[in-house]
Amino acid sequence: MSPPSEHERHAQFLRHYAESEVALHTFVRSLVPTRQMASEVMQEAIAILWQKFSQVDDFRRWAALGSHAESSAAWSENGSNEL
Repeated sequence: MSPPSEHERHAQFLRHYAESEVALHTFVRSLVPTRQMASEVMQEAIAILWQKFSQVDDFRRWAALGSHAESSAAWSENGSNEL
């Protein structure tokens, strides 16, 4: 069986992301102090999720872990400035 084409891979990512988007955003929002910071974290997390999507078996779990890491990084970079 051949690996999925780029189009199929993109469609799979979008399906998984659409199924998880609200939960991920809610999770990230619970970790950071502002909506703006949550949106910025989500943008970074989505880019990383797409880049590493082919390495993932459990998208929702992995996306939550990646989003948590991005939230922590955002706090480290500018969390004190956001409060």
